[in-house]
Amino acid sequence: KLVVTSTAQDSLRQRQGRAGRTQPGECHFLITQDEFNRRPASTKPEIMRTSLREVVLQIKAMGYSREGDPIHLIDSPEKQNWKTAKNQLRLLGALNSEDETKLSEFGQKLAELSCDPREGTMLLHGCEMGCGREMAIIAAIRTSRRLFYRPQAEAEQADAARKQFETSNLSDLLNLVNVYEQAERANFDSKWCRDNYVSWLALREVRQNYSQLLEQAKRLGYKTNKEKQPPEILCQAIAKGFPDKVFENAGRGWYRNRTTDERALLGRESCATGNLIVANELITIQTKRGGELPLITLATKVEPEWIK
Repeated sequence: KLVVTSTAQDSLRQRQGRAGRTQPGECHFLITQDEFNRRPASTKPEIMRTSLREVVLQIKAMGYSREGDPIHLIDSPEKQNWKTAKNQLRLLGALNSEDETKLSEFGQKLAELSCDPREGTMLLHGCEMGCGREMAIIAAIRTSRRLFYRPQAEAEQADAARKQFETSNLSDLLNLVNVYEQAERANFDSKWCRDNYVSWLALREVRQNYSQLLEQAKRLGYKTNKEKQPPEILCQAIAKGFPDKVFENAGRGWYRNRTTDERALLGRESCATGNLIVANELITIQTKRGGELPLITLATKVEPEWIK
């Protein structure tokens, strides 16, 4: 889950230092002094803010275990965060069923991939299901910067350009695959990118990550497809990476997590429709009244038999 938060004081001061490097300059914060004073003095270390799935996976891949061989960190996350990460890896099939201090054979393969275990699970299962190429594109997109940009002065044109890629009502991720494939057919032309408000730099990053992931899967003995599978098969492969993020329609745009009872609103920009979805991206935004709103920004429709 991504949480949108206010910038801390130390980060604001760091930006202030950029003014005046090469010539006299000024830095203006678009907040009041009282707002500045209310903000935290320093930014939380990244390990305290992000998922520990990949951290736990790599620790176990190196032969360590928090239970048997405790690792002392400068900033140690809360115990619940470690437990959540371990449970997620268990659901992905990455842990040895007889000794969870060790990885399963599948988990060892995940540790060889340069992506989050969720995307790695999608990729490896996708290869087995004949859609590894598309899963590699999705994994590459999710490990890169955002594809689209939206200039304020051209917001309507940018929205219209993005809309043309939305050919699937099954998955927002499949629509992102469509963006990449159309860019590929255009030979990643910079003018095509400008016309469609797609970041050329982001595409370059996706291409590099995509090639790297395909090579890594190949080294692990997996083959990638040349023929396209039906979109339902792609959605099944996507669902493999999000077994704990299955949400059921609760009415009025709200969805309820079938495992945790967590409720979240499906974003208006999402194209996925259906009684059951997997939340591929879940963020928390601040409301005008100062509250928090959990929002599903990327989703994939699933069928009950896919997630048993």
